[in-house]
Amino acid sequence: PPVKSLLILSTANRNALLPTTVSRCQTVALRDTARKFDFGDAPELFAVLESLCLPASPDIAEAEAGAEALIAIFGRIKENAAAAVEARYAGRLEALKAMDDTALTKRLMEQIADDSAGEYRLMRGRYIEAIQAYCGELYMMSRGVPAADLPFPGIVGQVAGMTVPPECGDRMLREADILAKAMRTSAMDELILRAFAFAVVIG
Repeated sequence: PPVKSLLILSTANRNALLPTTVSRCQTVALRDTARKFDFGDAPELFAVLESLCLPASPDIAEAEAGAEALIAIFGRIKENAAAAVEARYAGRLEALKAMDDTALTKRLMEQIADDSAGEYRLMRGRYIEAIQAYCGELYMMSRGVPAADLPFPGIVGQVAGMTVPPECGDRMLREADILAKAMRTSAMDELILRAFAFAVVIG
């Protein structure tokens, strides 16, 4: 491989690897692989999804209000990612100010920019996964699965005590899959979110 290449070897069974391979690797144990919805606006996102699933009146105004709310939450992801990374690097930045080292400061700022981009991609992925998970929960409820038996029972809010019609569950799951595929392959996020809201509310 070229100089400065980074190779990632992933295994569920470290003992299956040759000792010579393991000796040349830096081990990173990933114990908790459960899906987490810990980005700051997750509760607000779930509330918006609830209003879209059970609109007061299934009309264009309701769909537009839901679309605007989804877009506003999505729009805050980039600034939330930057703020999270800046908080992680705050101590280092303060130490560099005292050192007055321009080259080191420039390198750290490049690293912060790279980490901010990575954090944004992570939060963006969690946003998409949160929509899919919520719609998946509704689909399961529409098929008679009790709210207590859902994989993420805390995210469905007030819907947990209601009967979800099968057509609602089908529509939510179908539209969430369309949204996830579109957002992973297109840069027109706002248009995709708007289409999702209208498809869910109006059908």
